[in-house]
Amino acid sequence: MNDNEVRQLMAAIAAALRQAPSTTDLISLIGNLTTPPETTEGKELLESFTKRGRNYRHYARTARRWLLDVLASPAALELMRSAAELGLPAVAKIAEMVIREAALQGRTLTNTDRQFVGAVVCFVMEENGYRKTGRRGMVCARPFTQGHIYGGLGESDLLN
Repeated sequence: MNDNEVRQLMAAIAAALRQAPSTTDLISLIGNLTTPPETTEGKELLESFTKRGRNYRHYARTARRWLLDVLASPAALELMRSAAELGLPAVAKIAEMVIREAALQGRTLTNTDRQFVGAVVCFVMEENGYRKTGRRGMVCARPFTQGHIYGGLGESDLLN
């Protein structure tokens, strides 16, 4: 999320604070502002991801579809790309985004969620021309602890 997007989100939250008559209403308003709707990018990613025959096919379509929509955003792809350019694990730059979204939705990330995020990140990076370097790096955002480092920039139509 860039500075302009953060400012816009903060302004929207401030407006929600002025409008919300109760705490419950405030939480609902903020959730509506920050929860991405089922996106076109998310639908495309879901179809591509499930066609590839991943173990998380059912998980992607049901319980954690919201995670797929977060990871399908152009902002998430840009964060993954910038991590690769810096020699960091791709998940390092999106971990906070995922954790923040889970908290906003009142969800707790499980070990399976963490693995699912890793599988989707791997899929997105490889579909965009990146390849695992064989190295792993540390991620300081629990429950995420480490991730693959990607290199070999290329392009794909997925999420571009």
